[in-house]
Amino acid sequence: MIVIDLSFSLTNETEVYPGDPKIKIKKFTVKNENPVNLTEITLGSHSGTHVDAPNHFIEKGKTVDEIHISKFFGEAIILETEKYLIDNKISKKIIDENSSVINGAKGLIFKTGWSRKWGQKCFYQDFPQLDEETAEKIVKTGVNFVGIDSPSIGSPEVHRTLLSGEVVIFEALNLSNLTKRRIMFAAFPLPISGADGSPVRAVALVNNLEKLKIFC
Repeated sequence: MIVIDLSFSLTNETEVYPGDPKIKIKKFTVKNENPVNLTEITLGSHSGTHVDAPNHFIEKGKTVDEIHISKFFGEAIILETEKYLIDNKISKKIIDENSSVINGAKGLIFKTGWSRKWGQKCFYQDFPQLDEETAEKIVKTGVNFVGIDSPSIGSPEVHRTLLSGEVVIFEALNLSNLTKRRIMFAAFPLPISGADGSPVRAVALVNNLEKLKIFC
């Protein structure tokens, strides 16, 4: 079994979604009879690779600590989006034309190639996302989670459709080195009381690894 990291590193220089809190990482030493190093971290709940809980868009929706842990991992299908993009929106055809491989999966991961823009301001501009009909189709598949390598899965309505259908959302995944079609996916948040989301360390577990290649 080989583990592939699907998360981006966070630094003080990491660009965040416009309007979100800036990331601040400060190291200091606790000076007492047993000095130790600690790190003070300030960041938004949707910094870097992260998960959206229903409460992010639904007022009384579940917070990240209320979601059953089984929602954060499972067999996932990687869907290449290139031929399904219309004006940066991922068409519902991607679900219709891949229904046979989607059947029985716990999650769907949309690979758009946007990972290559991480670290640039353009990462948050004109990015690929789901359209509303695609979100509706996803809920009907019965999957537990969806993920994408762009900063957002879609419009507020797309979020509400997925989250009200109890589909957890992972955003800003690093899919650069992922070449497999079917993986075991896992990405666990901190159980922060009342939080609408959390950064995650997302990974793919595969039985063997093809030669790594950057998706461009």
